[in-house]
Amino acid sequence: MTQQFSPQQQALIDERLRIAKLPRSNKSIHDVEIGDLITCGYRFYVVTDLQSYNGYENALVEMFCLEQCPNTGVWGYLQYTTTKHQFWVMDRR
Repeated sequence: MTQQFSPQQQALIDERLRIAKLPRSNKSIHDVEIGDLITCGYRFYVVTDLQSYNGYENALVEMFCLEQCPNTGVWGYLQYTTTKHQFWVMDRR
């Protein structure tokens, strides 16, 4: 028996497979700089600011998402995170 996915779920699965094939940088996410393109596997972000958080330098990452917000439908929005392990830096050409 095969699992059936909704069109939205299948689109996310296909997008993740496409993104996984794109060239990634050998740069660590912990060395990210302002202007770097990063991805979580589903969406692309541009790092707009690095701030200190809980006494750690550059621990809070301010990112601008290059896609549509799933909640409001607005294209491009700011997002903040301190969890860096789920992101990868994309290769610059």
